Amino acid sequence: MIKFKELLLSNSFNKKLESPSVSVRSSSSHRQLEIRFDSKDVIFSAGYTGGPDLWFEALCHCLVGLRFSEAQDFQWKSFDEVFRDDDFYWERKTEALDHIFFEAFEVLRVALDVYRGREHVYGEASPLICRCFGVRESDVVALLQSEEVVTLEKLAQETKASMGCRSCLPQLKKLLNLPGESEKRLIAGKSKADWILMIDEALKVFPFTQDWQMRVEEFSRNTVIITYERAVSQKEEENMGRKLQGFLGSETTPDLVFFLRRR
Repeated sequence: MIKFKELLLSNSFNKKLESPSVSVRSSSSHRQLEIRFDSKDVIFSAGYTGGPDLWFEALCHCLVGLRFSEAQDFQWKSFDEVFRDDDFYWERKTEALDHIFFEAFEVLRVALDVYRGREHVYGEASPLICRCFGVRESDVVALLQSEEVVTLEKLAQETKASMGCRSCLPQLKKLLNLPGESEKRLIAGKSKADWILMIDEALKVFPFTQDWQMRVEEFSRNTVIITYERAVSQKEEENMGRKLQGFLGSETTPDLVFFLRRR
């Protein structure tokens, strides 16, 4: 494990990337963060230009190998985990926390937003519905206005919305004006406790539950969140989410929406 102070001495990330997926320049220091994603939305390489900087060096070091969703969640606790036994890191962090604006994190947030099409730095954007594929409310509305009949299948085919973690399904159904009777039947037919017991039993016989260490985490309305503990790519998570939906939907009821979230 590399030491925090050694990162600046190595200076291995202070370079311009070849064919970066996204590049964002800081308005304060003019340092430019560049990130290159692979086909599975995993960060293949990261770098920065504009002169050596210890925090940008550490950020790029930690970003390589992260999925897009993991990079979105990157914050101080992520650094704390990597450099937990490094006294020099904790000294420098104390100094950094004295500043309201932490440049490296701010540039990272903008870079990820731009990569997913949320270029709010250039103007007001329509609300994001499908985070996995960067589908906005305006994209769905535009399709509704251009087509006589739009189904969830048609929407997925045209925009890829709901093809990832499926957490956007309830909002998509509202926009498509689909019936909401399933929610009434769930409330009238069974209590939440009964549903959780039934889902737990079905999850026990799902072939991948033990390997992925799956468990029921949340149950709100007709949406069930299943968490897992396993290092996988975004594509693997999407494929498993579809398998889980098909299996648990057939074992319990197709009115429930199941989606995966990593712990």
